[in-house]
Amino acid sequence: TFPISKHLDELLHSIRMDSIHVFTIDKKQISNDLLYHYTKHRLRLIGEPKYTVYGLRHAFGARVPSKGADAFQLADLMGHSKMETTRRYRHVNYEGLLKILNKVK
Repeated sequence: TFPISKHLDELLHSIRMDSIHVFTIDKKQISNDLLYHYTKHRLRLIGEPKYTVYGLRHAFGARVPSKGADAFQLADLMGHSKMETTRRYRHVNYEGLLKILNKVK
């Protein structure tokens, strides 16, 4: 968990998540490069230049497993073709590992 401003919270909640692609109102797909620059620009406009697009992406990737997604689902959501890439977003939850080990007994 990390603190975010009200403006950043509103921006993140305004992003539609019903597709793995982002489209404009007139249904044209936005490239990853354009989306990166748009998001960076919006972060500056709302006074949050300390946040980066990659930082927000990493925060998303780190939070998804805590909501119940497994590594394969996370890889799909992040658009990774290799599990080695997804592994960077997985933070070890030692308490969760201990709970699993205790169930195996």
